Amino acid sequence: MNMEEQSDLNLLKNKSARLNPYSLVVADFEGDTMNCYDIYGTGEIPMDIILSAVTKQETKKVVFGFTPREQEGCNISLLKQEDTTLFYKTKDQNTCKENQRMFPILSRA
Repeated sequence: MNMEEQSDLNLLKNKSARLNPYSLVVADFEGDTMNCYDIYGTGEIPMDIILSAVTKQETKKVVFGFTPREQEGCNISLLKQEDTTLFYKTKDQNTCKENQRMFPILSRA
């Protein structure tokens, strides 16, 4: 599998969800920070339990590369990167302020 191909990532996610109740975490570590790029699974296991199983003892911070479903306890900050501007048009001016989202890092070309 090529983890840079969206089709391969989708296949992995779909097979993982159907085959077992466990989760697959795509992450790396930089010092005391875990960069969690995605979590694949059925959603049956709470995120805090998944993270506690994969973080190192020295991990003090987790940076998500996606918008987590469970956001309680998360600090949301603006991510600024070159060529990542999203234009979004809606009648409700507060939609983006109230529902802060990001495109998953693994979905970017």
